[in-house]
Parts: sequence; C-alpha cells; structure tokens
Amino acid sequence: MNKLSHQVIALCIGLVLVTCALVLSSFWWFSSRYTQEHIRITVNGATQVFSQYSSTRAELLSTAAQVLTADYGFKQAVATRDQSTIASALANQAGRIDADLMVISDRNGVLISHTEGSEFDNRSLEGLVASLVQQVGVTVFAESDGRLYQVIALPVRAPVTIAYAIVGFEIDENDARQLKALTELDITFYHDNRVLVSSLAGDTAAIHRNLNEVERSWGFWIRPKFANNQRQIPSVRGQTVSVVLSDDLTGIYYSFDRLVLTTIIIAFAIVALGLVVSILLVNNLTVPLARLAIKVRRFAGGDVNSQIEIKGGSKEIRELLHAYNDMVGEIKNREAHILYQAQHDLLTGLMNRDTLLQAIDLVVKDQQPFYLFALQLRDLQGINDNLGFDAGDACLKEIADRLRRLFGGNLAKHGRLEGDVFLSLAVCPKEVPCAEKLAEILDQLGEPVIFHGLNLYVSFSVGVCRFPEDGNSGKTLVRRTQIALDNARKQGLSVRYYQAGEDEAHMERLSMVEDLKVALNANDGQLFMNYQPKMNLANNRIEKLEALIRWVRPKTGFVPPDIFIELAERAGLILELTHWVIDSVLAQLAAWKQEGIGIQVAINISAQDLMHPEFFDRLQASTQRHGVDARFITLELTERDLMSNEERGVALMQQLRDAGYTLSVDDYGIGQSSLGKLKQLPIHELKIDKSFILKLDESDTDQMIVRSTIDLGHNLGLSVVAEGVENLATQQLLREMGCDYIQGYYLSKPLSVDAVRPWLLDHENPRKHA
Repeated sequence: MNKLSHQVIALCIGLVLVTCALVLSSFWWFSSRYTQEHIRITVNGATQVFSQYSSTRAELLSTAAQVLTADYGFKQAVATRDQSTIASALANQAGRIDADLMVISDRNGVLISHTEGSEFDNRSLEGLVASLVQQVGVTVFAESDGRLYQVIALPVRAPVTIAYAIVGFEIDENDARQLKALTELDITFYHDNRVLVSSLAGDTAAIHRNLNEVERSWGFWIRPKFANNQRQIPSVRGQTVSVVLSDDLTGIYYSFDRLVLTTIIIAFAIVALGLVVSILLVNNLTVPLARLAIKVRRFAGGDVNSQIEIKGGSKEIRELLHAYNDMVGEIKNREAHILYQAQHDLLTGLMNRDTLLQAIDLVVKDQQPFYLFALQLRDLQGINDNLGFDAGDACLKEIADRLRRLFGGNLAKHGRLEGDVFLSLAVCPKEVPCAEKLAEILDQLGEPVIFHGLNLYVSFSVGVCRFPEDGNSGKTLVRRTQIALDNARKQGLSVRYYQAGEDEAHMERLSMVEDLKVALNANDGQLFMNYQPKMNLANNRIEKLEALIRWVRPKTGFVPPDIFIELAERAGLILELTHWVIDSVLAQLAAWKQEGIGIQVAINISAQDLMHPEFFDRLQASTQRHGVDARFITLELTERDLMSNEERGVALMQQLRDAGYTLSVDDYGIGQSSLGKLKQLPIHELKIDKSFILKLDESDTDQMIVRSTIDLGHNLGLSVVAEGVENLATQQLLREMGCDYIQGYYLSKPLSVDAVRPWLLDHENPRKHA
C-alpha cells in the first residue's frame, strides 16, 4: 500500500466510495424521514376519519334516543309498564335506525324491556345499563358479552325521570372493514388488552402477532411490519376501550428497498468506472515516476551519469524529469567540490588527517622506504596575537606552498594535522643523507614570510619517523611522528627522531589514565590515603596532618604521586581525583572524631579544582554529609595554581575563607608571586618549599631566604610551615628562626591510616620526649 499507484487507486476508489456512501446515507435518511412523515400524515388522517365516523353515529344515536323518549305514547307505556307497547316501540325505533341495542330500565338501572335477541345475557346487560345510567346523555363505547357497542342513555321524563332509554350500535367486523375502506388503515378495537373487533383476519393471538411482527432487512436492520397508533376512546365507566390504527408498511418497504438496491448498484458501477479511470491515471503518472525511482537508486549507488530520457507523460512529469537531470548535473559538480573539501584543509589546500592517513597506507603497501616529517610552527600564536589572524593564515599558506615545492617527487604527500602542525611524507635521495636534506629544507622553510611589506620570521620543531624501521602502518607512523614532535618541543630541539620505546611509554601513559579512571570508579583499595604529621615548634604537639594520596596499580605496583597526578591533570580527571581525596579525608576525620581525635588535615587542590564552578558547592556538600567542621580542613594551593586565574582564584579563596576553611600557599618560594599580590590573597599560612629546607643547616643562602620568608609571613599575619625537615639541626634552626610548624622525614614519614593513632599516642608520651 506504500506504492504511489496503490495510493492513487485507493484515493480514487475511496473518494467514489465515500461519495456513494454519503449519497446513499442521505437518500436513506431522507427516505426514512419521508416514510415516517407519510405514515404520520396517513395515521393522523385516518384518526380524523374515525373520529368523524364516530361523531356521525353518535349524533344518530342521540337523535334516535331523543325521538323515542319524547314520544307521549311511549312515555305512557313506560309509566304503566305496558310491556307490549314498550317492546313494539323499541322494535319500531330499532328498525328505523338499524340499532342493535334498545333497552328501557328504571331509574335504578333495572331492566324493564329490551329488543328481542338471544344474544343478550341479561346479567351482563344489567351491569352495562347500571353503568350507563350514570353517564346520561354521553355517547360512549361499551363492551358486553365480548361485543363492542357505541351507546347512549337518555332519561324518560313524565315530567320527572321515570326510566332510562339506552340505544346502541354494535361495532362488528363489517364496521371495521368499512372503516378500513374509509381510512385505508387496519383498525382494531381493544377492551383492556383483549381484541374485540379487527379488520385483520385471525384470532386474537394472530392479530397480536401481526401488529407486533418485525422483519430483518438487509441482513441486519430490524423493522416493524405495521406502524400502529393506539388511542383510547370514550368508554363506559369501569371499562378501558381503545382503538389501534395500523398502517401496513410492506408496500413502502418494498419501494424503499428497490430504491436502495438501485442506488447500491449505481454506486458499484461508479466504483468500477472510478477504478478504470484511476488505473489509466496511475499508468500516466507512476510509470515515469517508477523510471525516475530506478534512476535515483542508481544515482544513490554512485552512478552520477544516471540521466533520464524524457518522453511522454504529462507536462508536470516532464518538468520533474527535466529538473532531475539538472539536479544530477548540479550534484555531480557539488559532490566533487564537497569531496575535495572533505579530503583537504580549506585554508592551505593540503590533505587533512584522514586523507593523509589513507595516502600513507597506500605508500606503505608498496613497501618503499620513506620519511614522515611533523613540523610545528613555534611562534604562530605570537604572530596571531601581534598582527592578527590574517598574518597567521598567510604564514600557513606560504608554508604549505613551500612544502609542496621543497619536498619533490611523485611520492611526496603533505597534510595539515591541526592549527600549526604539518605532516609530510617524502623519500630522501640515496646519495643525500636525510639529515642533510632536512636541514636544507628547514633553512628554506625558515626564510621570512612577506606580509604587507613585513618580514615574518618563522621557526619550527620537527619530529621525524622512518618507514619501515619505526612502524608498519600509517596510523602507527603518524602517532610516533607526533610523539617525536612532542619530545622535540618539550626538549627545545629543532629536530628529533623517534626513538624505540617512546610509543610504548606513550601508550603506557594512556593505559595508566584508563586504569586511574577504573580505580576512581571502583574504589576497591587501589587508591588510599597516607597522612604526614606537622609539629607545632612552640609546644612540640602534633596539631596537623597533610593528606597524601597513594596508588598501587595492579599491573605495575606503586605509582609515584607526581606521575599519576600530572596525568590526571592532563586527562581532565583531577577534579574527580580531588573530590575522591576530599571524601576519603572527611570520612576519616569523622571516624577520628568518634575516637576522640580532633586534628586538622591539609588537602592539596589544583588550579583546575579552583577554577571549576562546582568545586565549592561539592566541598560544602561533602563536609555537611560527613558532619565535619570546616575549621578542621586546610586547603593547600601552589603559587602556580594561584597565578593561573588570579581574579577568579582570589574570589573563590575569599569564599572558602568565609566558610571557615584554612588556606595555605604550598611550595612558596619557587613560583612567581610578588609581595604585592601575596598581601592581597585571603590566606592563613605559607608553606616554604622543601628545596630551601633540605640543606638548610649547610647553606647560609638558604638560611637567609628562609629567615626572611618566616619574618615576611609573620608580618603579614600568616603562620609558616617548613616541609622537608630531614635532621635535628634543621629543626633547631627553624625553631630559632620562629617557624611555626615543621614536617618531614625527621619527624615522620607519611603514615597509613592504621598507623596514625598509635604514632600520635607514642609521640605524646612524655617519657620518650623528655
């Protein structure tokens, strides 16, 4: 059903079906409304005819009764109870109006005389008379002995009422048939729920079934065979007489069904015609589109020459095919342009990294020896900062042109790896050593670049890798060339060749970073904390500890902290590492608090920690979670960390100080802090770098520096800590200089968590330190 041809056919047939359904539904609805209205009008008319018929007979009855009761001789006969005269009068009057019931009763309803006939039961007639004399002068319908009468009762006065005359017509089947002929409807009289007279044939049960019978039309539609209108008619007291006018709907249904069937046949004929027309339309529309779809799939598969021959079809189809052919041409040109852009650096026109890797792999397959040179401009950032990016771009484009020109040969490949790093593949002539050729090329590359009359001098760091000696794949060779370049830059060399084992060391560092991530997430004991005591020289008490992280890597064993902390900083893991340390230290402080040990612990934080917007909030959350007061925490920052973003760093330090944390400047003396900046820092403590302390007892210069630093710290209101104390002489000198705290191996090496409490108890033993 997803094909357009199927959709068009379905649309056409659907529209025809919906239209036919709407027309048929409308016809059905209006026909039903018309039929109902016709039945209503017919029944109302029949009701009026019946009413008029009843009224006419009622007037006849009333007149006949009045004539009888007004006759003087009849009155005299009634008064004298002259039975023969009364009977003769009743018979004459009955014959005159064709009455079926003529009765004379006394004032109490007791029969005096009635027309002869064996069909009357005197007891039931007396009951009827007794009811009628209570409704004098009113024409009513009454049932007696299973027969229906229309009767009237009038008083016989002489001059007072001496009797009652009752005159009536029997309503029988002939009357019902006459009424049917007048109203064109079947008529049925009921006494309560019992049929008295009906124009319908059959007994009472059959008549009931006929009137209530239904038929199932069209297999689902239930409809009655008769439309019945039942109404009560005036009846004698104690009786309920009603008449039902019934319209036989068979003829109407027959005509209606024929019209519906005719409409359905016409609808199917229209559907068939619509199907034929839609198929013709589909062939005219979808055949060209199918050809177009085949060409589009071929074009998607890479057949950019997939043009369509245009013939036949509607104007719109031809325009669509023309547009497709134009699109193919445009895309062909655009694809070539996009492919070039995807494979080349837009600024220099050199290959990009991926394209160059593919080109190197192709050369590797030929197994011809070659060199890879990674060149990095040393001073591009300075050119951009001083002269603008246009000058830097001019340098890059000129260097790219020189690389193409200087590294000749058919195998030469050049690419731009990143901002200021180029990569070239070249084959050195056998008669010229590669070092000499490279020196010659670097001399020519280093010639000034002329930009708007200015001579821009450029210099390079170069990493060199050889195939097949240094690798057997393009990816490996490129990686090792970049390693050689990184080492050349770090070591300040112009050219450096890759040396065996450097890649393995690089991969080992990457592996170490991954293992460090695992250790942080697993928290399985690889990482743990040691604590080195700090002694107050004024009272020889241990008031502080420095928290030092340790890592025992499962693969290699103990990893020096300076190695994995530097890797964490480069890999962006330092924030996670710092917060792991903070959580571990705070948990330990909480445990010591439970043991009655209240001691301050210093935690080292980095510049990345200090600059992270979530550092303060996470630190506060940790202290609150572990229930540790901020005054028990010292945060140590190096001078280098403070200088990385002075304004933001000072603001955060002030926030930390206001929260109650102690702030310390670590490794003081080897950084670049001026005295002016130092006095602006919201710190509590200076920590003199161990390089000035290790040989303090042997160096007069170190002694002058340390003494002046201690005096400076005290003058600024700071406490001073000396780290790296290795002997008693150094400790005594620091005490004489007024240093506040010391730490070092002479006092204690870093202790494991389990060793801290015993060491503190041993140190506080006065006999040992007497």
